[in-house]
Amino acid sequence: MKKFLHTFLVVMLFGFSAAAQVRSVSGKVVDLKGVPVADASVTVSGSEAGTSTNIEGLFTLSVPSGSNGFIVSSVGYKSKFVTLNNSNYYLVELESDQDELTEVVITGYTVTNRNRSPISTSVVNSKDIENIPMVNVNDILQGKASGVMVMSTSGQPGASSNIRVRGVGSISAGASPIYVIDGIIVERGQVVSGLGGFTQNNDILSNLNPNDIESVTVLKDAAALALYGSRGGNGVVVITTKSGKAGASRVNLSAQYGSTKPSLGNWKMMNAQQVYNYERDVLRLNGYSEDYINDFMPASLLDKTFNWVDAAFTDGSIQGYNLSVSGGNEKTSHLLSLGYYNQEGTVVGGGYERFSTNFSLDHKVFDRFKVGINFNGSFSDALNSDGGSYYSSPILATLTNSPLWLYPFKDDGSLYMGIEDEFSKGSGYNVPGDNFLYSNKLNYNRFEQFRSFAKVYGELAVTNWLTIKQNLGLDIIYSKEKFFFDPTTANGINFTDPTQSGQITEGIYNPVTVTSQTSVNDNFSFGSKHDISYMAMMEFQKYKNANFTSTGVGIVDGALQVLNVTGTPQAPTGNISEYAFLSYLGQLNYTFNNKYSLSLSARRDGSSRFGAANRFANFYSVGTSWNIAREDFMQAVPAINDLRLKLSYGTSGVADFGNYQAKQLYAFTTGYDGAPGSAPSTPGKPLLTCEISTQAKSWY
Repeated sequence: MKKFLHTFLVVMLFGFSAAAQVRSVSGKVVDLKGVPVADASVTVSGSEAGTSTNIEGLFTLSVPSGSNGFIVSSVGYKSKFVTLNNSNYYLVELESDQDELTEVVITGYTVTNRNRSPISTSVVNSKDIENIPMVNVNDILQGKASGVMVMSTSGQPGASSNIRVRGVGSISAGASPIYVIDGIIVERGQVVSGLGGFTQNNDILSNLNPNDIESVTVLKDAAALALYGSRGGNGVVVITTKSGKAGASRVNLSAQYGSTKPSLGNWKMMNAQQVYNYERDVLRLNGYSEDYINDFMPASLLDKTFNWVDAAFTDGSIQGYNLSVSGGNEKTSHLLSLGYYNQEGTVVGGGYERFSTNFSLDHKVFDRFKVGINFNGSFSDALNSDGGSYYSSPILATLTNSPLWLYPFKDDGSLYMGIEDEFSKGSGYNVPGDNFLYSNKLNYNRFEQFRSFAKVYGELAVTNWLTIKQNLGLDIIYSKEKFFFDPTTANGINFTDPTQSGQITEGIYNPVTVTSQTSVNDNFSFGSKHDISYMAMMEFQKYKNANFTSTGVGIVDGALQVLNVTGTPQAPTGNISEYAFLSYLGQLNYTFNNKYSLSLSARRDGSSRFGAANRFANFYSVGTSWNIAREDFMQAVPAINDLRLKLSYGTSGVADFGNYQAKQLYAFTTGYDGAPGSAPSTPGKPLLTCEISTQAKSWY
């Protein structure tokens, strides 16, 4: 009995102790007008434990023993710390945060209050692209950014697009803008070469999941482009990825499924009956007798006809799934997302599949020092239809294959290869061709791409007006393209030497970009009317791309699809290409009375692409902004709450003209009498530098 009582007392005391460790409090969150604030985050101070308010602003929170309070935060309001007392119910009033509600301009290097910025931008936010299925980040800009023209180069899923920001900014160099992800300039466009012209172009930007994007900002005027110097002349596309925010943990799951239909425009091909009638009329007009016409084109031709347009195009499908988990407290915030996307093309034989992840972690080590990491990884697999200039192309077949004369199936139901005389019903008009219904099931053009982009940073606030920041960026791309021609298909067969039938070609590309940015920056005010912000940075970026391609012909069986089974290996090729940029840049912004703003910026670029006599180039800009809506005389016009006059003038450049053009080079790709040799290949241009343009603009 005593043992039982002892055990009972121990259990009771343990239960009371456990109950005393957690305290339940409740309350309501409202604004200063008493309106409930829904979906406000309520978290225990010093931990990630928390909850959110309901539509009426009510919440219930479990507070561990030892905690002295909780934090309430919501978008558009200032966060508030609530100290716990003896009460179990709390009414929390949140004050509007005007600074948070104010729009900002993100240039990649700086973040500026929009009301004080003289910069011209077009911005697409995450809300503008939610629930819109798309592969390429460039598709986000189509129709949503003024002054930006997006031109698709192919209907293939994942294909690259040509982007032009206010026209073409170069005479002989590249015309595409540069792309900046989380402040780091990254590679864009097609990484691979397109082996033999068979592989369709694929954009490395397609690997970036649009659901991981917080905003896309297009920089267009001199006040912003000068900050990017020799690389900003064609415009700058700044991409900001999503990151975690303080508050209770949030889990978001989205799923999409849809279908796509081919857009064929207004053109139509003749059907078999129309071709039959037309060609008989042509023969009559050329003087042939009815007996000849009936013999050459009997009505039995119409017994077997085929619609090549319907065979080439099909309804596609799109499906996408995204899962993200985010949250944090006043010291640490985090976000992790996973994504899957799959699109079947509207041309047979085409498709695109992508796996992606995005991770963000920011941690305040102590009040004046914080560190963080952003990581974005992805893998894509694109299966491409043959290009339009090949007989195996479904698109070309819709234009060249007659629905009357060409029938894909034999009498036994099997498919013609496309090179047999019987394929054209013995018309005598047959030319070497391809039945894509046969070859597309055996041949393929595949393009696999892995991208890993990471940025780590450390930021130390030395004083209230001086912050030192170090960014390190690493962009690794691994791309592999492969095309395979089965030995029994028209593209693969070799009639002259059947032992050489079948072909495999593979290419591997491995671009790596390393970026270092060391900067000092901050903003401060003095008096009641003067606001100053500044930034000075040294940036170094080095790029290296190693690639290798090889071809083999002569395949015994189409099931063998690796290079070492080919009978005759072809000459392999490979090279390494490098470039580097060293830049010094700075910007100074001054605003008086929240109405009049002045921005000055300068950049000095040095590059390995430039000639020895012109190794560095200088750029500068000046921009001003007048917020007319804040003048006293405008207060009598309540209908106008935003009216600004902006002026900008500056220089920018384009250095997208390839590597080693400034150097005197020899090519070691020649030979003599079986021995390796070399010959001059590039005369050298010691004065070579980037194209520099000057831009001036004024606008409201």
